[in-house]
Amino acid sequence: MRSRDGLRLLVAAVLLVTTRWLLPAATAEQPRVWDPALGLVLRGTIVTQDERRSIIEGGALCIRGNRIEAVLEAGQAVPESFAQATEIRTDGIILPGLINAHNHVAFSFLPIWDTSESFPNRYRWSNRRDYRRSVMYPKNLINEKRYFDLRIEAVKYGEIRCLIGGTTSVQGAPPQKSGFDKMLVRNIDYGLDVDDIYQRMAKVNHARFVREVRAGGGILANMERGEVSAWLVHLAEGVDERSRAEFDVLMDLGLVREETVVIHGTALGRDEFTAMAQAGTDLVWSPLSNRLLYGQTTDVILAREVGVNVSLASDWSVGGSKNLLGELKVADQIDDFEWGDRLSYSDLVDMVTVNPARALHWDDRLGRLKAGYYADVLVLDDRGDAYGSVVHASERNVKLVLVGGDPLYGDDEHMAILKGEDCEEIYNR
Repeated sequence: MRSRDGLRLLVAAVLLVTTRWLLPAATAEQPRVWDPALGLVLRGTIVTQDERRSIIEGGALCIRGNRIEAVLEAGQAVPESFAQATEIRTDGIILPGLINAHNHVAFSFLPIWDTSESFPNRYRWSNRRDYRRSVMYPKNLINEKRYFDLRIEAVKYGEIRCLIGGTTSVQGAPPQKSGFDKMLVRNIDYGLDVDDIYQRMAKVNHARFVREVRAGGGILANMERGEVSAWLVHLAEGVDERSRAEFDVLMDLGLVREETVVIHGTALGRDEFTAMAQAGTDLVWSPLSNRLLYGQTTDVILAREVGVNVSLASDWSVGGSKNLLGELKVADQIDDFEWGDRLSYSDLVDMVTVNPARALHWDDRLGRLKAGYYADVLVLDDRGDAYGSVVHASERNVKLVLVGGDPLYGDDEHMAILKGEDCEEIYNR
């Protein structure tokens, strides 16, 4: 065997080992203990995230197939159609699966980039030699076809990092779909029922992009035809005027719209946020990434004050939290120590459930525990306060994760009931 082939297999093994821990074993012969057609009933404290933010202690969540059929109050009898359903008393907090509205999943195997300085904008750090050497070279080595061609394995690994942190939907998968888009978490980039989610990472003032939009084509034309549910755009990522001025370009092009979701917006102020609120444009906040790269973060208190819908996202492993559970704690710390505790635990949980669902225009199908919604569900240890339990949870507190009603990750007790021997163990050290 040639040495290059040996190294390729070694890298593949490292990236795939966690995947094999979680996916059904290919050679398993025993049928599942749980039958999705008969239904599943989860009992515990239900954080519905409905319009009234109802919390049901001792409630029950009834799931059949990939949908929620009923949310029951304490003591309420399950429907007769669930008479033969599998029932689990979780003794935990049951809430919608977390939605990460901004990530770069193919980078998730990389550690945080160790840079000792702050930058005025994203163009300054992305052109540095040490960034290319420490981040882009190893990323390309794993992902690109001309090297190890392990993009699919790298994305699976990134999605598993999402799952073990309770995330059931993630944005930022690379264009190549085959092999991961229908396997683990929901890939926001490929839509929900139809492929109508778009993103732009390149600068909005690029001459070709500007010409295309002004000529009546491109993303604006798609929006006008009603073909876009959400357009996620990296914008104003930095702290200088060059960053802020990107918003002026967006306004001039007529792209500050209801479909538009601004990622970062760190350089924006009251005027820009007010224009966004009036247009229904949403904001995605990644505080750790902002702080590490620019020394400060987006003024989400101001954005919320003028009416902007704000979601929380982890950005990427190179400069952000490893998943949303980590990013929740960063957001909470910044709020406590810099903003005077202006964000409640409920506000923060909204930012990873109903708010991103609303930004994507998926809030009629995801982000809440409600009859008819997809059964994307997270179960956590109950530590007394429902919303506080979510914000302070770590991966060790994750008891069960379902995506479209399918249990993909959980503790031994629950997975034994749901999958029998058709799964493999991992140990969270």
